[in-house]
Amino acid sequence: ACNRSDDLWRLDPVALQVLESIPLHDEPMALKGLYPVRMDLDASARRLYVTLSHENAIGVVDLESRALLGMIPTGWYPNDVKLTPDREALVVSNGRGVGDGPSDWPGPGTHSTGRALRGTISRIEVPSDPALAAHTAVVVEANDRQARYFDFSLGNDTPVPSPGAP
Repeated sequence: ACNRSDDLWRLDPVALQVLESIPLHDEPMALKGLYPVRMDLDASARRLYVTLSHENAIGVVDLESRALLGMIPTGWYPNDVKLTPDREALVVSNGRGVGDGPSDWPGPGTHSTGRALRGTISRIEVPSDPALAAHTAVVVEANDRQARYFDFSLGNDTPVPSPGAP
């Protein structure tokens, strides 16, 4: 998972070369920042489940079409995903879980942000294709706020406040 470009790479481990790149965006100018980190494979369904940490979602990639089929909402900042042995559910660790806690916890390192964050573990049923479409709509709605306030027509690196209502 290449979190800098939001791509998945198939590598030659001997030659250390990229054999194939699977983009997680369907358009070249899409706002980057999905931050794929970890993956798990369902070989029988030919699907790859990918943590999209900055979207608070699991991406579902079809290995036949080499395309992102949709996204499943998770807790805050999913950083690992595993398919259960029966392939009916995903177990997701959320690094930031439900948010931060008080900074006055007893013990050493009480002022550390890392100590104050409360991670969670989620068990999520593997969705059917219609359910995946509904899940994707939830993720898109939760994450498209930047597009409401910024104009990205000049590319990802030049956000300009959009005209209109503040």
